[in-house]
Amino acid sequence: MQPPSTSQSNEYDSVLAPGTSLLADTAIASNRVSIHLKGLPSNLNLDPSLPALVYTELINFGRCKKRSGSRHCVMCGRSAGGECVIPTQNKDVCNVCDTGIWLLMYKNVHFKWCKGCKKFLHLHAFAQKLGAVAKSKSGAKKGPPKQPTKCDICRGRGRDAYRAKREQALTQAALHGPSTTVKSQELDEEAE
Repeated sequence: MQPPSTSQSNEYDSVLAPGTSLLADTAIASNRVSIHLKGLPSNLNLDPSLPALVYTELINFGRCKKRSGSRHCVMCGRSAGGECVIPTQNKDVCNVCDTGIWLLMYKNVHFKWCKGCKKFLHLHAFAQKLGAVAKSKSGAKKGPPKQPTKCDICRGRGRDAYRAKREQALTQAALHGPSTTVKSQELDEEAE
């Protein structure tokens, strides 16, 4: 299946949810397969039975084969350096492109980068946190709610690691006295 022609901007109106727009730095070009969205789409498909995403079908630009050449983001096409930071573990996805929600144009599928798994996943992998973001209202002090950076599985793994670390600190405090209790209190403060 071929991506649709993107020569006219009104073609995007049919796939963008109401209240959702393209990010300002996302140029609409004929070579774009995926577009970066601003905000949370209202028509989220959180169906877990969707087929797995293939990295090479999602990216807008090819990966740099040799590390000696100039690196560029595979999603926005910007060269590394200055404002465009591409971590080595991010599979050539820059820090701007790894934070938002993307739309695969020719399949009308939303996806997002997981900073734990280091890969693009369907939005259903972020359902737990996305549901909380969609329900919450932006507070005056905190600003708009933040989208998740890790999928539900990675968030669960992080919670388990924190719990194990905290239990270990509490066990050491019970065995060795109150001097190690300070560490468990610091862990509690970090969690808040």
